Amino acid sequence: MDAAERRALVEAAAAAATTAVAAVQRNGNRVFSNGAVRPDRFPSNQCPTWVQWRRHFLCVMDANGWNDEEALNALPVCFTGWAMDEYAAVPAELKTRIVGLDDPSIEALVEYLDPILEPNMNPKLGRQEFRSLLQNTEESVRDFARRVRAVGERVNANRPAEVRDEKNIEQFIGGLWDPELQELIMRDAFQTLAEAVERATALDAAARVSRSKQKRRNPNMARGINEDPTLVDSSQAVPTLPEQ
Repeated sequence: MDAAERRALVEAAAAAATTAVAAVQRNGNRVFSNGAVRPDRFPSNQCPTWVQWRRHFLCVMDANGWNDEEALNALPVCFTGWAMDEYAAVPAELKTRIVGLDDPSIEALVEYLDPILEPNMNPKLGRQEFRSLLQNTEESVRDFARRVRAVGERVNANRPAEVRDEKNIEQFIGGLWDPELQELIMRDAFQTLAEAVERATALDAAARVSRSKQKRRNPNMARGINEDPTLVDSSQAVPTLPEQ
């Protein structure tokens, strides 16, 4: 490719970028022209939760008489900070018209964003919550796994399914309260969280059976009493009265 061809490609790219910017400006001017009501920013003090802001935005959409295309143009202008980052990860076909695919709609876009923005938390805080999940001593393996999956699917909603499973498996194993169970399950490799849960459940059941057998062989262990009668705590002994 000679210099003239390279210059032509650069000029064409610049022209395309200029056209795109102009289109966004025209869309914005059209959407917010003629005294149109402007929605609040999200997140904002006026509408701190996604549920509140979504309701507010749809009311503004109706008040302005926007169609789907106009609402789709107005929506990203309202996002700030982490909400804008989440919007940037939305598939293109939900935001703009693509030849050969169904036209995007504000309803489909909002439905996609619901599980991502509904928790109303900074993604960083969401990830911190996910990494802090620990199994309670009275919580079953399966119940803990359900809790991990619920938070993990919410926090990592915009990631591929295989990445979500990988993160869920990692947190599930790391959050188990029994270190012996952790050590055993870490020896295996799992493709899905379901596989890890099945293996952990089986190992946990086997450990419970083993502990139960030990208690039956040694009843004193079940009561927390040492087998050696000479080591009984003298403070717990019943005092004897002197003979009259």
